[in-house]
Amino acid sequence: VDISAPDGTMHELAGLRTAGEVTDKYRMGLNGDTFSVISESFSGLPGAFGSWATTLETFSPANPASPAALGRLALGPGELLQAARFDGTRAYIATTEQVDPLWVGDLSDPAHPALAGSASSPGWVSYLDPLGERLLTLGYVNSQVTVSLFDVQDPTQPTLLSQVPLGQDYSWSASMYDEQSLTVLTNIGLILVPY
Repeated sequence: VDISAPDGTMHELAGLRTAGEVTDKYRMGLNGDTFSVISESFSGLPGAFGSWATTLETFSPANPASPAALGRLALGPGELLQAARFDGTRAYIATTEQVDPLWVGDLSDPAHPALAGSASSPGWVSYLDPLGERLLTLGYVNSQVTVSLFDVQDPTQPTLLSQVPLGQDYSWSASMYDEQSLTVLTNIGLILVPY
């Protein structure tokens, strides 16, 4: 949608079709002349057996009236997409089945997005926040809200540094479903999580 008119008049400019559903703003990112999107789709009949698919796609918005598809990468076949976040030429994606894989996508060549590396963590992740050479995640581990910190300095080998479970068994946090209730205060080195 074009919002550039000085008088505030808007009009539909173009559309593009992604491989699946895009459910939040963190699953879309713009870095220079590359628009990236992570989507999920389900193949099968409702209520029947089927399979989930997660797809990372890149597009060129150089001509906004006709965005061009550049590249595509399938991740975690059969797993549900839980969280995604872009940071420059990196994409962080968490899918889940029983153990959450954390995927690091390399977008340095937009026409050929690639998998840089991955790490596994017990439980599942619902929120990702890139912090430079570290990646903060929020999720559930053993029925507890858990904050985790990964070292992503080397994207080919993301490494779990530490995890902090919050509350007793079966704890719950609004941050699992509403990222606005989680606050990251990087200037003083704190994370605030209601649970």
